[in-house]
Amino acid sequence: MFFFALACLVASGFGSDVVELSDANFKKLVLGSDLPFLVEFFAPWCGHCQRLAPEWEKAATNLKGIMPVGKVDCTVHQSLCGQYQVQGYPTIKLFSDKGKKVEDYQQARQAASIVRYATDSLPNLVQRVADTTALSKFLEANPSQPHVLIFSTKTEVSSILKSLAINFKGRVAFGQVPQSAAAIVEQYSVTSFPKVIVVTSDQERHEFAGTINGEQLKSFIGGFAGEASGAEAVPPPPPASKPKPKAVEQSYVEVTSDNIDTVCPSLCVLGFVDVEGTESEKTINADQKKVLDEVLSSFQKDGKFKFGYVDKSNAQLTSKFSLSNEPSLIVFNGKRQRYIKSENFEFKTIFSTLEHVLTGDAHYTNL
Repeated sequence: MFFFALACLVASGFGSDVVELSDANFKKLVLGSDLPFLVEFFAPWCGHCQRLAPEWEKAATNLKGIMPVGKVDCTVHQSLCGQYQVQGYPTIKLFSDKGKKVEDYQQARQAASIVRYATDSLPNLVQRVADTTALSKFLEANPSQPHVLIFSTKTEVSSILKSLAINFKGRVAFGQVPQSAAAIVEQYSVTSFPKVIVVTSDQERHEFAGTINGEQLKSFIGGFAGEASGAEAVPPPPPASKPKPKAVEQSYVEVTSDNIDTVCPSLCVLGFVDVEGTESEKTINADQKKVLDEVLSSFQKDGKFKFGYVDKSNAQLTSKFSLSNEPSLIVFNGKRQRYIKSENFEFKTIFSTLEHVLTGDAHYTNL
């Protein structure tokens, strides 16, 4: 019982490093952030989202103090998801430059890939200070600002330092001194690495004595930075607009008794729907088309299925798959000549069926 209660607390956000975003706080937290902000748009019933959840939590914990990570429940905040044209779940977007730039994340949904993408997206505002000439130029630039010197054995700038430099942009200058810069190392009496020293405008030196992590360094440097000034106005989000559904006729192939084996050599999602109009101008019933659009948006990225539609008045195919005359959907494996059917033509039911197919838990009927 204890572990069940603990799991419920974690699922509800207790102790989570993922920021719960809403219509009320999105503008302030995401569009007002100096740092890039990684956001997942999700639906609680979505199986892909449920599988992503633990990886998203891991990524948020690994990025703590480097880049904020949040999530938006699109079943609650529909207008917000509409503003950013979310058409399938989960959708991950990176907001940077205070929302002026929005980029879709298209890589693997594992924590390591998400973290790598996030850290690679951080701009580097840390200057390299490799000799005394570079040091003089660094300290003389913006003399009224404090200057942070990071003495390091590494040539690459860490994600933590990149993040701090973005956070304090315009208030604090950051420079990294390599261990090989012997004259500077000696000048500042550095005997161990890494070492962080703040040089104030009056040339006083303040050495950081804590553990090198984002939160402690931010607090230490913040004591010399002063208040942020001249904050930029937060840009409004894009004009509200509903996502434009992909045209089913362009994305779904019409399947008939003559072409089903050609169209469906492997896994094929077939919607048995009401088709109206003439032979040259066929249209799918609007309500049924909407369901097919949602299915396409949610599963086309997986690359596992081909998509087709069948006029449910086609008696030969309806009989082949033992269907009634109601709108239905089947997953047909043409190679193995077997199928799964869903005669409840609702998106949630169909979504669950396709999820079972992807996870290998589906039960097929042989032809």
